[in-house]
Amino acid sequence: MTTPPVIICRTCDTALDRHTDDQGASYQHTLAAGPVDHDPVPVQAPPDWRGKCDFCLDTAEFVVPARDFTVPGLDRYMSLGNWAACSACALLIGANRWTNLINRAAATHHRRHGTEINEATRTHLGRLYRRLRANITGPIRPIGEQP
Repeated sequence: MTTPPVIICRTCDTALDRHTDDQGASYQHTLAAGPVDHDPVPVQAPPDWRGKCDFCLDTAEFVVPARDFTVPGLDRYMSLGNWAACSACALLIGANRWTNLINRAAATHHRRHGTEINEATRTHLGRLYRRLRANITGPIRPIGEQP
């Protein structure tokens, strides 16, 4: 099985989420990105692109290998392939500390945007991370290291 290409926004250099509807597929900024001031401009990531942590937006250092899955509560949104993690988030995932991971993502949102995430968003993150956990396909590894 080949890993699907990573699609990023040309404007802000962040990974995008794939959304499907009756008109086909489109790409949106991730929940982790929070409010953005532009529409996504989808392009395929270059081979050397490292991206940001999918949980807290720090520099990505690790790959969390995962199968594609439907985002809970958003049936037309898909998570495609592997996720990226910084060293702190990779440690939390490896230790099965998912509540701490949600708290870290919430703290990042507060630091970046000056607002707390609401309970509905916190609940959504919990469901999303549970779905990710069920679809992890192997050990977390450094970016660039082959499985």
